Amino acid sequence: MSKILHCHISVRGFLGASDSELGRMLSSVMKPGGERFASVHEFRHALMDELAKGREALPVGEPCDGFDFKTGCPGHQVERPAPLSLPSAQDLDAVAAEDTARQRTAGTEAPAV
Repeated sequence: MSKILHCHISVRGFLGASDSELGRMLSSVMKPGGERFASVHEFRHALMDELAKGREALPVGEPCDGFDFKTGCPGHQVERPAPLSLPSAQDLDAVAAEDTARQRTAGTEAPAV
C-alpha cells in the first residue's frame, strides 16, 4: 500500500507573494467557472475572500474525498502493483547464448559481438 496526496495551494502562501509573482501566475489560475482573473488585484481579493471563509488550503482541480479546506488532502491509501524486476546480466547472457545456439542449429550463425 502507498499513500498519495492530492495537490493544494496555501491561500496565505499566495497572499504572501509579491504582485509581480502573482502576475506571472495569473495565466495559469482560473476562477471556479473557468474564467481568468482580470488583474492581480482581483486575484488577491479572491484569495482574501477565501481566507475570510476560513479556507487556508484550496484544491488544485476538484477536491478529493476528505479534502479539508484548513489542511488540504488527508492522503489516500492505494494499492500499487509490484514493481517490475529487471533481468540480471547473467539472465541476459543466458538468453543470448540460447539464441546463438538456436541460430547455429538453424544454420545461420550470429555475428560475434
